[in-house]
Amino acid sequence: MSEPSVINLLVADPVQSDIEHIVKTLRGEGYQLELIHADQAEEIRSAIDYQPLDLILARLAENLPSIAELRLMVVEAKQDIPIIIVMDEESRQQHKPARLLEEGADDFFDLNDADHLVAVVRKELRHLQNRKREQSFETRFKESENRSQALLENIQEAIAYIHEGVHAYANPAYLRLFGYPSKEDLAQIQLVHMVPPTYRDALKSVLRRSIRSGKAIEAVELAGVRSNGQTFPMLLECAPTRMNDEPCTQIIVRDATPEKSAYNQQLENLLKYDDVTGLYSRRFFLETLEIDHNGTVLYVLFTDYAAIRYAMGFEAIEQFMLEAASLFKEMLAIEDIAASFASGVSTIYVPARSSTDAMALAEKIRASVGAHSFQINGKLFTTTCCIGVCQAQESHESAVQILAHADRACEAARQKGGNQIEVYKPPKEERQGGISE
Repeated sequence: MSEPSVINLLVADPVQSDIEHIVKTLRGEGYQLELIHADQAEEIRSAIDYQPLDLILARLAENLPSIAELRLMVVEAKQDIPIIIVMDEESRQQHKPARLLEEGADDFFDLNDADHLVAVVRKELRHLQNRKREQSFETRFKESENRSQALLENIQEAIAYIHEGVHAYANPAYLRLFGYPSKEDLAQIQLVHMVPPTYRDALKSVLRRSIRSGKAIEAVELAGVRSNGQTFPMLLECAPTRMNDEPCTQIIVRDATPEKSAYNQQLENLLKYDDVTGLYSRRFFLETLEIDHNGTVLYVLFTDYAAIRYAMGFEAIEQFMLEAASLFKEMLAIEDIAASFASGVSTIYVPARSSTDAMALAEKIRASVGAHSFQINGKLFTTTCCIGVCQAQESHESAVQILAHADRACEAARQKGGNQIEVYKPPKEERQGGISE
């Protein structure tokens, strides 16, 4: 993020010559100034409360707020505005520079040293931009977490995360399967108590194999115990993952009673595919990615989806998604999984064992969509797509976390103007010390 060429500047100084010197110096360095001059406490407070300020340059004088008072105004306004103190020979004799910083100033400059003024302004603007970038990342991270949580909460598979033998998380489907009304009721129950005593050694063996191998374990037949003591046959899959930066085990449980199995098979057949595009369904894609996420995920957003739906209606948008899906179906290897994931979004999982080059596939899809003339209801039009890529080789993250990364990369591609491919790059601390999400 480059420093702004326009500075929203508040100068709290009663000396007109000071202001003229500051303005001349900064404009000489190429800055454009949106200047607010105030020499009364109420004017200063009003500017801080209601104006979009980047910097405050303030002189210490009798009728002006002290540094502590200025800092309090900024805090009460819930703003992030650096405070820089204007110094001259007289004020330097009255105020030690170190004391200014202790009282809450971010920096100071000498009026007689134009280079000092420019250096301090440049530094504080850079620090301000860095803080804004960090805040923006934190906001996007929280939004991504919320989307991930929403996916888990709505998926129909019974999924739980186990940390040190205890349930760290269980989704609503898991609670329903075992008959618990809330997550709190399950929080302190050990996983081994969810199966009869005769099955506990088998359960422990499956968990140990998953942890030692670092890989997902295929479904094994066990028995489960519901909250009312009733037992039922179940299929359990598990895989090592992380939650809140802690190693844990993800388990997926399916009811295997005969009548349930027959019903579930019918339901699987209905829910496996999207009835509009013929691609796999969102549910099937998530389940597949939960079990095997050693590969690459493409998150394909069709840029004009909302505009097409608004202008042409729902039948037209279904035709559009069908035609768009047909563009890349033939590009996929048999191992690849393509799904209709959300409104205007298709996702593709390219496992590590696939012969497909994921990045080359992304470029082919981008180019193919951009070059294609769609014909719907007798109308011809063109559109583009943005593609976010998350490379999740040997990842310990969950499917929803991987998808959130791909979604974030897709949003970055969209913000750059669309018709682009963006690869998710984890923050530095994640690359060095494990995933923090």
